[in-house]
Amino acid sequence: MNYQEKARELVAQSSVAAMVLMGSDITDIELVPLTPRPATEEMLEDLKVIWPGRGLRSVGCIGLCDGAPGFALKEILTQEQLYALTAAFIVYLRVLSELDAEQQKGDAVDWLCRLWRLEDTRPEA
Repeated sequence: MNYQEKARELVAQSSVAAMVLMGSDITDIELVPLTPRPATEEMLEDLKVIWPGRGLRSVGCIGLCDGAPGFALKEILTQEQLYALTAAFIVYLRVLSELDAEQQKGDAVDWLCRLWRLEDTRPEA
């Protein structure tokens, strides 16, 4: 199975997946969302602006499969690079979780406001 097939399979099986861009320094890692919400055009445009000076290269994909990180890599990474990538992915997952919680809170408030505005059609007693 080649890299493309492994990456497609990983993304399909993951609840959350991202493409991994890594610089020569292990602290320079950029994760581009693939699932559940792919990167927007605006995000990709922002990335194009910051990419050139950083020497980023695509090293593969990472995804959350059954509660554990899974990898589809284009190149062999050192243990140190894998550790840094996993740590970056954990931070990425926390941020996604916080964004989802905020969105759900907003959805609940919106639903309650719409419910409050409904006309009361009960017959008077």
